[in-house]
Amino acid sequence: MAPLSNSQKQSNYRARLKEKKLLEESKPSVNLADLSIVDFFTKVTGLIPTPKQCEVLNALVDERISNILISSGRQTGKSLCCAVSAIYLGLKSKKLVALVSAKTNYVFQHLQEIFSTNAGLVPYIKWQGVAAVVPKDGLELTNGSRIQLLTSSEKGVRGASASVLYLDEAELMPNETLSSVYGNLSGAAIKLIVLGTPSSHYSRFNEILKHPQKYNFTVFHWTELDCSWHTPEELANKKSFMSTDEWQRDVEGLLSEADTKLLWDSELINRCIRETVLSEGKPREAGIDGGGFGVTNRDKLSLTIIERIGKFKEKILLSRVWGLEDIAGAYSEIGRLLREYKVVLVKVDSLPVDTIERVKEVYDKSKCFSVNAKFFKEECQGQLSHIIEGQGLEIPAEYEELIQEMKSYKKTGRPHYDDRVDSLLLATYSNDVLFPIKPAGSGCAVFINVNDHSTFSNYGKYLTNNTNNNSVTFPSKFKKGLCSR
Repeated sequence: MAPLSNSQKQSNYRARLKEKKLLEESKPSVNLADLSIVDFFTKVTGLIPTPKQCEVLNALVDERISNILISSGRQTGKSLCCAVSAIYLGLKSKKLVALVSAKTNYVFQHLQEIFSTNAGLVPYIKWQGVAAVVPKDGLELTNGSRIQLLTSSEKGVRGASASVLYLDEAELMPNETLSSVYGNLSGAAIKLIVLGTPSSHYSRFNEILKHPQKYNFTVFHWTELDCSWHTPEELANKKSFMSTDEWQRDVEGLLSEADTKLLWDSELINRCIRETVLSEGKPREAGIDGGGFGVTNRDKLSLTIIERIGKFKEKILLSRVWGLEDIAGAYSEIGRLLREYKVVLVKVDSLPVDTIERVKEVYDKSKCFSVNAKFFKEECQGQLSHIIEGQGLEIPAEYEELIQEMKSYKKTGRPHYDDRVDSLLLATYSNDVLFPIKPAGSGCAVFINVNDHSTFSNYGKYLTNNTNNNSVTFPSKFKKGLCSR
């Protein structure tokens, strides 16, 4: 297609100026912004808002409420309410509105649809887009109001100012975004609107929802059950497929009971974070959580190396993971890292069963131990909890994924989703019986009573009269091989 000549460009420009003049002359005498927000909603959408939606609509235009969090189930109209309020606020007075979304900007999509289906709104647009009435990168109104789009990354929101800021799908946004947006708000009547559906992992959205008063937020909540467009048949079908936790989050818009019972409070984790963690030359230990089941795409092989400063003080020096596609070649890299950090003790999850053998192939086998997490995970969790509560753990700020896993971690754990935390639990786990500093001269073994978890050994201070350095009487009530050298 040949480029336009200067005369053609001028002709197109004059045509658009003429179109703009006609639009301004056709501007209705009745200002839509004179309507109440609820009447305006019905006028531009053709819908009658539910009582819950009426509450949030009135709050969205109330200058006395500055911080709003909307938590509701999926497809319950929260993005539509925000789109209507963004238009209404822009028409009411000169505003600079910013719309931020973690994925598809549904608020902006609703805004585009409202303008395209309401001819009475078009004259308020200062300049129309080429492909659609509303330009794809934002909107400017004749009164000077602007509605702009921003990306959800910290870099994307920095530098842009707004008097009203909407964060859609906030549960999926990086935590830095929700921390940075306060620097974007400016003006006499600023307003921050955070909307989303609770997530199963840690997010700042979940954190605000749990402690709204702490963060000075007013919370508005409704469920799919409050919305007549979700039929009883549809809801019954969802309930048959969803777990209890999924139903609470996705349909009711609530944090599930499991989500409110995290093992560690996020504030405790925050106190452990350091910009830089410096080694003190103390003994290093490692934990390896074995990947390789291939159950989910989250299945990882994870390595954590810590430096043990004292009984209840440790520093994380390294946190690394390898995906399923990298696991086959990861063990040589693990061996190199263990040698580089001069690790004195390596604790490996007993599953998959070949993980310990593959680690022994690349590192000193006398320093490698297999641990059955089924029997010792609760003890591992207790020890790490004690260290975290006493602020005895130092976590490098660069290990953001590990930090987020820790903030989402529940006592029951989520297989294949908490690999980094599981390797950290092993790395920090201390047990003088299972991991003797001075090994036996010949073969040694550890036996664990599965009923009371008492330990029976053939070395060290646990040596008994009926044992020797090479063998031990094996009572039937003991199980062999839960932890072995």
